[in-house]
Amino acid sequence: MGRFINEDTYEGQIDNPLSLNLYTYVHNNPLKYVDPSGNIPAKPLYCYNDLCRQDKAEFHELQMENQQKKMDTLKVLFDNLVNSAPPQLSAPAIGTKSALMALGLYFKSLGKNKGTYFMGGRAGEKYLAAIVGGVAKPVTFRTSKGIRFVDVLVDDIAHESKVGFTELTPFIKKQILKDAELLKNGDIEGVKWHFFKSEISGKGGANQKVYDFLKENGIEYILHF
Repeated sequence: MGRFINEDTYEGQIDNPLSLNLYTYVHNNPLKYVDPSGNIPAKPLYCYNDLCRQDKAEFHELQMENQQKKMDTLKVLFDNLVNSAPPQLSAPAIGTKSALMALGLYFKSLGKNKGTYFMGGRAGEKYLAAIVGGVAKPVTFRTSKGIRFVDVLVDDIAHESKVGFTELTPFIKKQILKDAELLKNGDIEGVKWHFFKSEISGKGGANQKVYDFLKENGIEYILHF
């Protein structure tokens, strides 16, 4: 392990013996710590897109939740596109890649009715933050069912954004149960789910099972179209 030639300008802390050696770097443990300030060793930040967490387990759960959101959204969008488009644009007829391109052009050509459309979930979250007066940066809560990342938190009201058509998948059901637990424990005063239309499929909202499950758990929902 190498040592610095000159003493560290930071003299350390009396209650932290490892910091009193002025010739070592991050307590001789550079695999675990970093020292961007040059004074105090710290655990590195784990970042996913523009979201960062210092706890590695919490970061991985955030990453998995975001990836699951994308997978659920893509599946629903693809199903909606296939079910709504003319048969001649189906994947078996012209191939999967060509079908996706043709479907996108087909729905774009239909034009849009009244309502707010977004290409993806992140765009919906930013718009939601703007209309409720918050910041589009998830707030973390711990529940018995895992970590809940609230899209926007304003005045102790948790706001959740959903772009495209939403079905009661295991992931969605778990999100609702987490929100219900936060309500029951008094961690938040209320929950509102906001549904926006997808710019790709032209669809928004959810099936009746989602609406019913939200109502059963005391969660309000708003359709922005």
